[in-house]
Amino acid sequence: ASTSVTLSVEPYDLNVEANPGLELTFGENVTLTCTSEGGPTLNYTWMLPDDTTVTSDMLPVNNVMTNDTGEYTCIVTSEAGIASTSVTLSVEPYDLSVEANPGLELTFGENVT
Repeated sequence: ASTSVTLSVEPYDLNVEANPGLELTFGENVTLTCTSEGGPTLNYTWMLPDDTTVTSDMLPVNNVMTNDTGEYTCIVTSEAGIASTSVTLSVEPYDLSVEANPGLELTFGENVT
C-alpha cells in the first residue's frame, strides 16, 4: 500500500498549516509532499526525525519501519522569508500471531511448517 500526504506552506504570509499524525503499518510506503505559493524561487528542505535534512519538495519514505516514527518538518525559504510545517508519522508493527498445536513435541533443530 502507498500513501501520499501533502503539506502546504505560504512563506509570503508566513502561515503554517500542520496536519495531524499519520499512522502507517510496517512495510507501507508514504510520500510526503510540501507545497507553497510565492516565489520567484522557493527552496524546500525536509528535516527528518534523526535531524538529517533532504533538499526537495517531495520526500518518499519506502518500506517504513518503526524507527521511521517521528516528526518530519518541511522548511520553505524564499526572498519573502521562511516558514515550516510538520507531520508526525507513527509506524505500527505487524500484527503477529502464533498458533500452537497442543501436545506437539519437537527436538531442537527440527523444522516446523
